[in-house]
This record gives sequence, C-alpha cells and structure tokens, in this order.
Amino acid sequence: MAGISGPSFWLDEAATLSAARRALPDILRMMGHIDLVHGPYYLMMRAWLLLFGDGEFAMRLPSVLATAAAAAGVAVIGRRLASAPTGMAAGLLYAGHPTAVRYAQEARSYAMVTAVAVLATYLLVRAVDSGDRRWLAGYASALVLLALLNLFGVLLIAAHGATLLWWRGRTGRLLTRWAIAAAVSAVAVVPWALATRRQQWQVAWLPRPNAETLGDLGVWLAGSGPLVVVVLVLAGAGLWAAPAGPRALPLVPLAVPWLLAAPVILLLVSLAEPVFLPRYVLYCLPAVALLMGAGLVRLVARRAVAAIAVAALVMLSIGPHVEIRRQDSRPSDARAAAAVLAAHARPGDGLVFLHPNMRWEAAAYPAAYWGLPDLTLRRGPVRVGNIVGEEMVQPSRVRQRLMRHHRVWVICPPKGMPPLRRWTKVLEDTGPYRVLGAWAYKGGHISLLRREAPADLGDARSHPGRGG
Repeated sequence: MAGISGPSFWLDEAATLSAARRALPDILRMMGHIDLVHGPYYLMMRAWLLLFGDGEFAMRLPSVLATAAAAAGVAVIGRRLASAPTGMAAGLLYAGHPTAVRYAQEARSYAMVTAVAVLATYLLVRAVDSGDRRWLAGYASALVLLALLNLFGVLLIAAHGATLLWWRGRTGRLLTRWAIAAAVSAVAVVPWALATRRQQWQVAWLPRPNAETLGDLGVWLAGSGPLVVVVLVLAGAGLWAAPAGPRALPLVPLAVPWLLAAPVILLLVSLAEPVFLPRYVLYCLPAVALLMGAGLVRLVARRAVAAIAVAALVMLSIGPHVEIRRQDSRPSDARAAAAVLAAHARPGDGLVFLHPNMRWEAAAYPAAYWGLPDLTLRRGPVRVGNIVGEEMVQPSRVRQRLMRHHRVWVICPPKGMPPLRRWTKVLEDTGPYRVLGAWAYKGGHISLLRREAPADLGDARSHPGRGG
C-alpha cells in the first residue's frame, strides 16, 4: 500500500474510471459495445466508487486487498503442500514481488483474478486432501468467477488437470470428480466466452510473440532484469525441495503446471491469432512464489547461500519498488496533462484531441477538462456507449467551432500513434497560430495555440504540432 497514490492513473485505469462513474444502465449499454470482458469488474467498481470515491487510493485499494488475500492464500497452500516455513516464505515472497505489487497498485482486475485463482487452487488442494466433493463444488464456483473476471482464467483448468495427471498417487476417483466439476464450470462460461468473442477486435493490436516476448515474460515473472538470476536459483532449488506434507499432494506437481500452462497455451495460440500480454497471466505468479519459498527453505540448511539469496532479493528489489511508485511509472502520465490544463486553461478556451485515445485518457482526471469544449466531439462516451465518444465526421463543422475560440489546447498522442490528419489539417486551415506554450509528458504532449493575424506573428512558430 505504500505510495499507492503516487503513480498517475494511466490509459487502462482511465477505462475503469470512465465505466465506474456511469449509472448502471449506462455501464450495461457500454458492455454491449466494448469491454464486455471487463464488465463484471466494472460493476463491482461502480459499487465501490459510490462508497469510497474515485481517487487513486480508493480505486486501487481493491487490488491491494486482493493481493494481500492472494499472498495469504499462497502461504496456506505452501504450508499444506510442504511445511509451515515454506508457506510463510512463499507468502512473503509473493507479497514483496515487484510484479505483484505493481498490479496491486492498479485499478484493474488482474489482482482480483489472481486472488480467485489462488482460491480455486486452494479448494482443489483441500479436495485432494479430503476427497470430499463439497470442496469441488466450491472449486467449480471459483472457476466460474475466475472466467468472469478474466476469460483466460479458464486455462487454470488445464494446469490443474496436468497436476492431477502428474501426481496419481492419491487422486483415484477424485480425477473423475474433478473432470466433472471442471467441465461444469467450463460449460457455464461458454455463453460468456461467445459473447466476448464478438469484441475480439479490441485485441487486434497485439503483436505476434517472438524470442523477445519470451525474454520479456521471464523478466516480468522475476520482477526485474537483475532479479532473474536470483529467482531462477531459488525456484530451481524449489524444484528439488518440498516433500509432500502429511496429507497434501506435492508442491512441485502443483506449481509447475500452474506456472507454465496458461503462458504456453496463449503463446502458442498467439502464433496464429495474437492474444498474449504478460498481465493476462498474472494469476500464474503465485506458482513462482511457491517454488521460490520451497527453494529458500531448502537453502536454509546452507545458511551462507540462503543469506546471500535473501540479501540479493532485498537489494535488487529496492529499485523496482521505488520505480513502481513514481508518478510517471505507468505507460502514460495522465495526471501531468491534467495539471497543465488546471494551471493554464481559461474560460473560452477550446480543446482538440488529435487522437480519440487521448480523450479516453482524459477520463482519468476529468475535472481538469471541465469547461473546455471538445471541438472534435460529436457525441460523448456515455451517450455512445464506449470510452472515446463519437468523433465529428465533417471537418467543416470542426472548422466552424475552432473559429469561435482564439485559444486552443491541442492534445497530441505519443510517438507510434499518429494524429488524425483531418484534425491537423483543420488546425492548419484555421490558423495561423502562435504557440503560447508546449508541455511534453509521458504518453503525449500538449500545445496551447492562439490564433494570430499575420502581421502579429513575427518569427513565431505557426505549425500547430511543433513545440511539444
């Protein structure tokens, strides 16, 4: 929780805020057009926002609580599968893992997904321990909830199936009962999967994986590049450690499929149809903590090695933890853009977004944009049922609007996201302009333009895109 309000909201969190601020009918209408896969999370966050507000602390707190619950669950699973020290070590390692903390401090669903995946795994462990089918009923319910929060969560079924096939020692009839429970949960989410399939265009921008993708995934699972070696040493030691507890299945047959199944399946599918991002498989990270916890306990007998590993973990984690809490640590710094407008905008100014995604990001801090007419917007996001609204079709209408404002704020997208040519052309046609100010920030830049008579320009810059 430390420093949770430090980082700016960014684009994905802006989507959460845009949805959660809407009335229930508007959220449901939005789900019919976009982000259905995140719809259940948005509904939960709508209720949360009504109770606690929409600041950084309030909106990220559910992810903190989910991460704490996941850490506790990892500790319990480690204790049941190996020993109390293994569970304690695994839980603490997960709680302090830079990647886990990164998503604990984000108003998105991934931390909740991980907590539910840990719950489902714990229920499976209890079913193996006791043979009681009631644990499997709870397990099936957890799998349905997992799929509703993240459709790719159903891949946990493949991991658990691999675990039971790997360790046949005490599964017996449980394997059949598990298959029935898993099949019931999978069938229950088929309508949901088919509905979300219609919005698959939302991930059309994802690239096909390559060797670099695998390297990035390894760094992400470790928490940072410098941590890779330490994590590999501890997890490798864990592969040869952790004898089974008195009643549970062994740790390794549970952790290894949990870690590998979802990433491998998604990467293979992505070779034909890209659907992979590391954050989609955050719920596999507890398996890393379990293996590391088992490895650390194994190395305790070699005190010098254990001390070196712990010291390396602590020292190498400081940098990533500090970085996570910086204002501009996210892919974009929406707060910086809002601060510029709050400090310098005046009544009567106009606003032009050169890419609709910049309007999406503006939803993170809407107060800074109040009172500034959005000159390229035809209908707002709530009315349209999306996040970016509906752009004007006729440049002539935007030209007429621009001519009513002598000062115009131009919000430009970052490199790699080209501005819409029709709006830059309209700005050129309605000039000349003097650039009164230009501010660069992570994720874009802002220019303040004032329309000038040609005689007043002197050597001023007249191109609306310069200076940013």
